[in-house]
Amino acid sequence: MVTPELIQTEAWDPFARVSRIQKQIDSLFNGNGAGTKPTVFPPIDVWAGEDRVIVVAQVPGMGPDDLNVTVNGKVLTLEGERREEVPAIASTPIHRERWFGKFSRKVELPFPVDPEQTRATSKNGLLWIEMNRAEEDKPKRIQITTQPAGGEQ
Repeated sequence: MVTPELIQTEAWDPFARVSRIQKQIDSLFNGNGAGTKPTVFPPIDVWAGEDRVIVVAQVPGMGPDDLNVTVNGKVLTLEGERREEVPAIASTPIHRERWFGKFSRKVELPFPVDPEQTRATSKNGLLWIEMNRAEEDKPKRIQITTQPAGGEQ
């Protein structure tokens, strides 16, 4: 007798088993002392107004000496290094999830910004970067003049 549990309701996926095996292999290396780098670091939020953009990066445990912020036109670059702090009594890590090392991240901004009008502040593990739109990129209003009727252009 065929029971509902034996009826296959989804299409067979030949790669499903490979995917499961890959996840199992990945889980072996996560937490074995290696510390896996996140796909994207640091995580950020970007807000933009007409003439201003704010980027907030999550950088816990990092201070100004660990970070480098540069801006060139429409590209913001965040670089730094997360340094490992090992407890004095530690000898061998048993489980590790935190990642340490150098990173670099480029963020495309919605418009060119003025590096001289850029401020970066760090508070409670967040890096706030406030940038103003470059003057040469701001829309300029063009004055319209009138010409008397029948006049030459």
